[in-house]
Amino acid sequence: GSTADGSPPEGFTDGMRSSFADVAGRDADAQCEFFLKSFIFALGDNWKEIPELLKDYRKAGGETGMNHVQASDFLQKHGKTRTGTQRKNELDDVDINNDGIISFLEYLLLHYKVLILNEYYKRYEDFYPNGPEEDLSQDGIGLCGVGYKLVDELLTLPKGMNPQLTAAIESFTEAKKAREQKIKTLKAKADKGGVKGMAAQQELTIMESEDSTEINRVELTLQAAMRRADKRRGSQALNEQKAKAEAELKKAAEEKRAKLAAKRAMFEGKK
Repeated sequence: GSTADGSPPEGFTDGMRSSFADVAGRDADAQCEFFLKSFIFALGDNWKEIPELLKDYRKAGGETGMNHVQASDFLQKHGKTRTGTQRKNELDDVDINNDGIISFLEYLLLHYKVLILNEYYKRYEDFYPNGPEEDLSQDGIGLCGVGYKLVDELLTLPKGMNPQLTAAIESFTEAKKAREQKIKTLKAKADKGGVKGMAAQQELTIMESEDSTEINRVELTLQAAMRRADKRRGSQALNEQKAKAEAELKKAAEEKRAKLAAKRAMFEGKK
């Protein structure tokens, strides 16, 4: 994410663009998974909104991405009310590769713009003593020119991300994908009619009505992994604060000693 010296980027770098292109070039499930990994702690209990949005995004015809008109309509239908001009400008801002298509990942950058920018400014708080440069109230409506900040934050995985949580997110994506795939196959069979079609339709009805036990089980594992990782993050942050405070005290003591030594040297030099 950040530059070599840890300071915030001043715009897009080639590295950022190619890393983003790599993720955005994957299928929508993988994009969904990457976003979850990056913002799982910031989303908290709202993480479930992401797979739900993906489901809606697909229904609206967005398996391979939406054009700006479709994305604008989708945004509006999902409670992000804006004027036509605002929608156009904001979509341009998150169309990172300027191909006129809004991938699921690019859509999420717009939908969760304020959450992402809040995380960005938390991470770079030492460089922004007065807080965010932009007005993040009003759900970031009309806010543009922040594409590179959104991408920088997306590409920076959070502290405290551990293998268990990563695995839980991947299992969740896998289970969700397998279920969607099975439903898709059964629907295709059911549409053909006949005996096989009827059997497929029955299986489909059962599948859609039953509580998706496998998904629920994986969801619970994911939430448990999140809680554990969050606890560890908390103690990690506390230890970091303690270490920082101790380092500052040590530095102050060393400066004091150096001043005293300099005074003594001056005094002795006058003798």
